[in-house]
Amino acid sequence: MLRNRLNSIRKLILAHVLWQQALACVTGLLLSSLFLGIALVLRLETGRPIFVRQRRLQLSGAATSVTLFQIRRLNGTIGPWGALLRDTGLMQLPMLLDMIAGRLPVRGPWLAVSNKRQPVIVPSPAWSRSPLARLRKERYRSAA
Repeated sequence: MLRNRLNSIRKLILAHVLWQQALACVTGLLLSSLFLGIALVLRLETGRPIFVRQRRLQLSGAATSVTLFQIRRLNGTIGPWGALLRDTGLMQLPMLLDMIAGRLPVRGPWLAVSNKRQPVIVPSPAWSRSPLARLRKERYRSAA
């Protein structure tokens, strides 16, 4: 009786693990095709490299650099596809690669470093906004 119960638990765990791996593969395929499509459109529109590194400060004060899609053309203007990426937040999609590589924490917000050495708050991606992050942001503003 106990052996049958253990076998059924093992089967459930195996099915759960296989389901997670299948879901991860499908998600990886969808994200890679999205990355490839955006990269191709941006390369044709801007004529520049697809990614740009931007230096930012974390709330802890540690400096880090994040990867973003390059949306500016050679003359400095933003094309229609670049504006769409900026408005939808897909411009920050390459930050997922930084998070997977461990160079960037999953929780935000992050502070951009300007030329004036004054930190500027950059909105976090929509999927990392939380009441706690908003509270930290307001505490930072009140301290400055």
